[in-house]
Amino acid sequence: MSAPCCPPDSVGLPFQADDKPNGSLSTIPSSGDVPSMSMYQSPSSKKEKPKKAIVVFSDVFGFEAGNHRLFCDALSQGVGEDVDVFLPDFFRGNNAIQPISWLPEAVALPLAAFGMLYRLKFTYTVDTTINVDCQRLVVPHLRSLGYESFGCVGFCFGGWAVSQCLALENSPFSAGVGIHPSLNVEDLHRRPVADLARRVGRKPLLLIPAGNDKIDVRPGGAVVKILAEARGVDESEISVEFSNQIHGWVSRGKPSEDQKRAIDCAIKHFINHL
Repeated sequence: MSAPCCPPDSVGLPFQADDKPNGSLSTIPSSGDVPSMSMYQSPSSKKEKPKKAIVVFSDVFGFEAGNHRLFCDALSQGVGEDVDVFLPDFFRGNNAIQPISWLPEAVALPLAAFGMLYRLKFTYTVDTTINVDCQRLVVPHLRSLGYESFGCVGFCFGGWAVSQCLALENSPFSAGVGIHPSLNVEDLHRRPVADLARRVGRKPLLLIPAGNDKIDVRPGGAVVKILAEARGVDESEISVEFSNQIHGWVSRGKPSEDQKRAIDCAIKHFINHL
């Protein structure tokens, strides 16, 4: 698969695991001119009501596809008693990529990439997904439920969204993780990826790229160097590369030990920084 946010030879259509998620679905009510949104919450057996929440951004296939909900459940189990995990449907069912089901995957995905190019450039932007849906709907809703501090994690396009959330002025998010992150979405808007990294600055952002992800987000890349310098840490604190994996392996790939390792990296990051 190759698309505006995915490098060539990435994982294609999402693998559907036999395991079933154990969480629940709810609806975030509309707020003013911002429409309502579905949201998945991982099961919580916390002894006391948590005050921290992690918001998860799906990849371009949407929040029902692949391993997203199973990832949320595993993250929720690992981060501790004081954190709940939520997966809003930022696409509202109109997923960024919409494969043509009656065509072979090798044909359907390249054709669908043209539609995704339009949606990522004009529909799911900083102004809409971040400034409106996240800031004016999701975060206020979670605050109304009693959550006081927030982290974020995302895959592919979602990794770009996480970076944008951390880069916000007076951001409500204190830490983030981008898994096989596609920060090159910035290219669609003719904005330098390095400028996004500078705006993230000292916020704890962990990148978990695959071996075929852009060099910018891998150790030695420009984004990693900027973030490491801003925080005064080694590049290994910024980017953990899974060089034997390809883009998409966590959110839509088959179960593997590397998937578990990536989740463990995210868990450790949030325990340390959220």
